[in-house]
Amino acid sequence: MENFPHHWRYYVRAGFVCFLASLFYLYDFVLQVAPSVITHDLMGELGLGATGLGIISAFFFYAYAPMQIPAGLSYDKFSPRYVIALATAICALGGLFFSLGHTAFALCVGRFLTGAGAAFSFIGTLVLLTHWFPKRYFAVLAGIVQFMSSLGSILGQAPLARAVQSNGWRPSIFTISCIGFGLALLILLCVRDYPAHATQRAVPAKKSPSRKPLGFLSVVKDSQTWAIGFYSLIIWTPAVIFAELWGVPYLMQAYHYSATTVSGLMMWYWLGMGIGSPLAGWLSNMLKTRKKILLGCLILALLSVYVVVYGPTLSYVSLAIWLFIFGMGAAGQSLAFAVVQDCNNPATVGTAIGINNMFVVVSGAIFQPIASVLLSSVWNGQKFQGAPVFSVQNYQVALGVLPVIFVLGWFVVHFWIKETFTEDNFVRVAADNDAVEVVAGTPVQEL
Repeated sequence: MENFPHHWRYYVRAGFVCFLASLFYLYDFVLQVAPSVITHDLMGELGLGATGLGIISAFFFYAYAPMQIPAGLSYDKFSPRYVIALATAICALGGLFFSLGHTAFALCVGRFLTGAGAAFSFIGTLVLLTHWFPKRYFAVLAGIVQFMSSLGSILGQAPLARAVQSNGWRPSIFTISCIGFGLALLILLCVRDYPAHATQRAVPAKKSPSRKPLGFLSVVKDSQTWAIGFYSLIIWTPAVIFAELWGVPYLMQAYHYSATTVSGLMMWYWLGMGIGSPLAGWLSNMLKTRKKILLGCLILALLSVYVVVYGPTLSYVSLAIWLFIFGMGAAGQSLAFAVVQDCNNPATVGTAIGINNMFVVVSGAIFQPIASVLLSSVWNGQKFQGAPVFSVQNYQVALGVLPVIFVLGWFVVHFWIKETFTEDNFVRVAADNDAVEVVAGTPVQEL
């Protein structure tokens, strides 16, 4: 069914197209993690408490999560190039609103718009991977795409912290927003939906009693959609609670480091996830198992959160190493998308990826406010320069949701998720192989 050229020039072109799309995913994370380095600025300037800040930050996910299904459907029906370019512009517009807002409501609107645009970033890149590369490369390439999110998170912390220190948070976010509009134009001009050689595409098979119906309902009715979705939600929760919001202030309080120093330390979490994501895909292919790697990532995450949050005081180097391992645990999230592709048909892969990514971002919408409410509930009322001051013990209570959900994740993988790696490999699960017909010899128009 796959028909890809073997010439190196083709793969350079394919890599360039997918790289440009992945820059949107990088950009999404720069804006997504920005609140973690301006928590004190926002709370002091607007008089916010932990709960208020948590809700403002979570507005990103209130848009991001419900937009996943429309995003997936749109990529199955419309030109990915135009969808990605428009979504990038909307994401940048949200950053612009955020940088200019002077009330909590205005900041919520900005975060909401940013989330609505960013909802299309990861799905679009993965869909283009399925168009431009053979399926056998998907697990590793999805991990490389995940590395772009890690790079975006790194840029959105230590470098942004230095920019905020020099120029203030509003000019810094405003500048990042303007860069987004330029990226949208670049994507519109350079990205293409399909390679020029494409002569076949998957289309829904004709209905017959022996075949499963394709489309949104077929994806939702599959129990594995829910199983891998819950895993994705669980394994991504430390990123949204710890790395994106409360990790920086916690480490500042626990180790008495500056915001710039801690933001540099947090880089190791994202670097661990960035390196771990393609490594997880490679190990999965080499060991011919998805399930064992998913479990291994959970074990790394559980061990790391115990050491970093509840263990003894660490040296700078030891803390960096454990944050790196913590990030490697989150690499299970990118492998989950390989499982999604294993379980789903090429005609509905955008929808399936969108649904799974919805579970990922629902973790932020649910657990950022929960952790923030827990933090506020144990706060003793102490303030400094108008911002609440939380103790190490306060943060440990709020971050206590992490070990609990990791244990839950073990049960999800062990008892619910099925092994999807097969010897004929990188094709759909055998029961679904007859759900797609290929129209050979029909040119695929490049849009």
